[in-house]
Amino acid sequence: MSGSIVVRAVGVHKWYGDVHALRGVDLDVPRGSVVCLLGPSGSGKSTLLRCINRLEVPTSGGVEIEDDCIGYKREPGRLRPCSSRRLAAQRRCTGMVFQQFNLFAHMTVLQNVMEGQTSGLGTPKAQARERAFELLDGVGLVDKADHYPGHISGGQQQRVAIARALASNPKVLLFDEPTSALDPELVGEVLAVMRSLAQEDVTMIVVTHEIEFAAEVATEVHFMCDGSIVESGNPRQVIDAPQQERTQYFLAHMRKRRSADTKA
Repeated sequence: MSGSIVVRAVGVHKWYGDVHALRGVDLDVPRGSVVCLLGPSGSGKSTLLRCINRLEVPTSGGVEIEDDCIGYKREPGRLRPCSSRRLAAQRRCTGMVFQQFNLFAHMTVLQNVMEGQTSGLGTPKAQARERAFELLDGVGLVDKADHYPGHISGGQQQRVAIARALASNPKVLLFDEPTSALDPELVGEVLAVMRSLAQEDVTMIVVTHEIEFAAEVATEVHFMCDGSIVESGNPRQVIDAPQQERTQYFLAHMRKRRSADTKA
């Protein structure tokens, strides 16, 4: 049902030795929403994404996706760590798009999009192929289906990565600074695909430094600093009229840097 909570993080802490990377983060992500996480490097944004899909195990607290507690199996009166097979199934509820594209260099674009369907979901090859072409059409890359990743641009590789993430029909797409590894002239084509997904009501959590994108597309923005969410609201509240001094400083710095890049 539209508006229901798809992802819920409750009291998530993450320690790396003496480093307290996440400090009791709470986050609700409604179905069909685009949630953008802003903040300086090292603020915990990427760690939170990785805890959501269990690439990182929270030190305490937990994450639910549609009431399924990730990494656990519910039993009467308690939660029990689940099997690796069940965890793999839970992870397929999320699609992850990384900073680096992480495509298989020895596979064609088409094979990259098919692989998760055939090996992970057991989808018949003919059906996976049809779905892969459909997804490549959606990101404007049908004509690159037989190319290898090394023969297409970085922006095109990231669009393939988005198609691959969509192939398992995830309940939420996670983007970890998807444009940070791209040359400036290639950023727009990736953001255009993400805008299109937002218009289709695909639930997304996006870690980004693209402030203009967040202001235009996000339904909710959270500003993170030192492992905590320090300010939340819609883009007009957080980006146009931030209340916290740390948020104000960060946004001013990002706008100043963007202005300098434009002049250069």
